Amino acid sequence: MKIKANAKINLALNIIKKRKDGYHEMDMIMTPISLHDTLEVSLAKQDRFTSNCDLAFDESNTIIKALQVMRKAFSLTQHFHVHLEKRIPMQAGLAGGSADGAAMLVAINELCELHLDKEQLYELGVQVGADVPFCLANELARVQGIGEKITQIKATLDVSGLVVKPASGVSTKEAFGAIDFTQAVHPDIDAIITYIKHNDDRYLELLDNTLEQPSLSLNPDILEVKQALNRYKFPVVLMSGSGSSVFALSKDRKQLEKAKEELSRIYAFVELIELHT
Repeated sequence: MKIKANAKINLALNIIKKRKDGYHEMDMIMTPISLHDTLEVSLAKQDRFTSNCDLAFDESNTIIKALQVMRKAFSLTQHFHVHLEKRIPMQAGLAGGSADGAAMLVAINELCELHLDKEQLYELGVQVGADVPFCLANELARVQGIGEKITQIKATLDVSGLVVKPASGVSTKEAFGAIDFTQAVHPDIDAIITYIKHNDDRYLELLDNTLEQPSLSLNPDILEVKQALNRYKFPVVLMSGSGSSVFALSKDRKQLEKAKEELSRIYAFVELIELHT
C-alpha cells in the first residue's frame, strides 16, 4: 500500500515553559502542506528497507521507531518491505521524519488489521516523535502539551505558500536549549484561531514562532533566507518549527511563483505549497 506522508508548517508556535520532566510545554497551530514523502509498505518474509536517497534505517529513523513501537505493543510477528520516496528535506522544521513515522503506523494498522482508531494511534505516535500525532491527524489543528493534544480547527486558509530551506540545518535540541524565556516571543494562539474561524485575514499579522530567535542565533543562514523572502513583501515570512526552513504565505500566486523562479537560482530547496486543511 502507498501512503502520502505530508509535511507540515507551524503557523504559530508558542513555547510556554520547560517542564520538570525536561520536555517543553507548547501551544501551536499547525497545518499539513502539499509537500510530501511517499511510503510504500507491503507484507514480506523478512524486513527490508529501501529509499531513493542515502538514509540510515537504524533506531534513529522514525520508520524503524514506529515498527518497534507497534511490535512491542501488539507482539507482531509480521515482516515488511518498506520503500521511502523522500522529498521533504531533513533538519527543516517540516516534520519529514514524523510524517514518515506516522505513515508507517497507519500502514501497520491496515496491513495487520489492528483496527486502531485515531486516539489509539496518537498514544502510540507520541512514543515515536512529538509531531507524529499531528501527522496522523493531518488537518489544520491546535496542538498542545508536547504534541499529543490535538484539536481540529474547522476553517479554510485562503493562502498559498513558498518554502525555502538553506543548505544548513538546525538541531532541534540546540534550538530548544537556546530559548531565553525572558525575551521570548509568545504568539496569541487564542486570538489567531478566533480570526481564522471568522475568515479574518488579521490572523496573518499575529503569526509568530518562539523558536525563531534562538534558531537565528544558531544559524545565520535562516536570516538570509528571511531577508530574501521579505523583499517580495509577502504578508507572512516565518521560520517553521525549529528551522531551518522559512515559509512565506500570500494570496498572490504570481508573486509566489516569481519568488520561486528567482530564489531557485540561489537555494537548492524552494517549493511552492498549498495548505491542506
